[in-house]
Order: sequence, then structure tokens, then C-alpha cells
Amino acid sequence: MIIVSLMGGQGNQMFQYAFGRYFAIKNNTSLYLDLSILEDKTPRIDFTIRDYKLDVYNLKAKKISRMQRFICFNRYLRKIRRFFGIGFNEITEHQIGFDKELLKLQGHLFLTGYWQSEKYFSEISQHIREEFKLKEKFKPENQIINKILNTESVSIHIRRGDYVNNATNASIYCECDNVYYEKAINIIERSVHKPLHFYIFSDDAAWVRLNFRLTSPYDIISNENQNQAYQELQLMSLCKHNIIANSSFSWWAAWLNNNPSKIVIAPIKWFRDKDANSKDITPEEWIKI
Repeated sequence: MIIVSLMGGQGNQMFQYAFGRYFAIKNNTSLYLDLSILEDKTPRIDFTIRDYKLDVYNLKAKKISRMQRFICFNRYLRKIRRFFGIGFNEITEHQIGFDKELLKLQGHLFLTGYWQSEKYFSEISQHIREEFKLKEKFKPENQIINKILNTESVSIHIRRGDYVNNATNASIYCECDNVYYEKAINIIERSVHKPLHFYIFSDDAAWVRLNFRLTSPYDIISNENQNQAYQELQLMSLCKHNIIANSSFSWWAAWLNNNPSKIVIAPIKWFRDKDANSKDITPEEWIKI
């Protein structure tokens, strides 16, 4: 039995699921999702309350119930669990970066962390791609999809939100500036010898309109169009190429992009702490600037 604790936004939840799914397949056992952190809506200073975001996908997992969690982790039931051979090895991520030793773990596991590296699930990547397909596809008349599929489309993800407004997150994560995006756009324009159309995805469309300039044709795709987060991630993944932010949300959009000749541009620096190890976050074939 594998239990993975889900926390953070959609992209983080996808990493956590993928890590747990690796062990479920490896150990030929069931995967359960613990939503207790997401279900705790207690207001906290500089804490972004999140909802469960993965119901839209074809996941091979069940949500653990409160009773199941009580049975698994109540210390007074430890002897009973030992008798039935269901003691859990509780694994908590203590540092950023891929740890290959973790992939050797066996038995019943309870996993708490972010696990932000493709290396944790590269062996089962095809399973993950299948399971992160939407249960319900976009309607065929969706105009945005038609435009994306019929142009040399490039997604640009500009994340501000809690990277700017949340003091804790602002102290941890860098904000990708205009210089980063200008360099990334130049690389795409030099590399693709076709007319490009850019699609800008952001949680702050007003800021983009005031501060972002492009000479190529572009559209701003935002919540003004009433897209859900998972829909915007899907739209980004349908673009031919991707310019991502230091965000697990656009990371997954680029990773799920099935274009065999895709160009993905990612920031080389994700965290303000110069000693934080972010080299394992982005796949080797992506361009880092």
C-alpha cells in the first residue's frame, strides 16, 4: 500500500501523484491519496489554501478515508498493524533535488514532499502520460484549440500571483522578469523558421497587458475566458513549443507536450537561495537560461 500526501497547487499535486504511482507499479500494490492537508482550510498568514485538482484525470488511485488514515497511523494501533504486516515507512522530503536512493524503497510507504523531478518517474513515463489525459476532452468547437493546433504555437507562462503577493513564497521563489522572456522568445524565433503565434497564460492578465510587449502575433489566455486551471494546462501542452516559468504548473504543460520537435525554454534559477539545487527539476533536453 502506497499513500502519498497531496499539497500545493495542481502542478505540485501532479508531481506527488507521479512519485507515488512509481512505487505502486514497482511494488504491484495500490496507491492512495491523502487529502488531509488540502482539506485543512484554516486561515494562516502567508499560506495559500489549495483545493484538490486531479479529479479531472484518469488516475489509478483512490482517496484515503479518515478511518483508513486513522487505522494506518494511530500510534495505539501500532501492534495490530505489525501483527498484520502493514507497518508504514514514512518518508519525508528534506531537501530539494533528486535522490536516487529513494527509488529503492519497498513495502508500505507514506510519502510527504514535492518530489519535483522527472527522474522519480521516468521509468513509468508512459503510464503518467496516459493517466494525465483528461476524462472529458474539450468541445470540438473550442476556438482557442483550433488556433493553437493550426499555428506554429508557442505558450508563454507568466506566473505572478502568490510569487508576488505572498511574502513567504516571494522569499523562496524568483520571479521570471522581462529579460528572461525576451531571451526565451529570441531563441524560439531564431530556431523556428515559420511564422509564430504566441499564447500567453498568466494569473495576472492585467499586468501582462501593461508590461509585456511582443512584435509577433499573440493572444492572452486567462481566466477572463473562463478556463479552469486544468484547461489552461491542457492548452499549453497543445502548443508546439513552450516557454515556462519557474512553476510546476507550466512544467507539466511542457512535459505533456507530445510534439517530438518541441523547444522548451525554462529558467535556470528557480529559487532565491543560491544554494538550492534546482538542476534536477528541468529535463536535460530543455533549454535553460
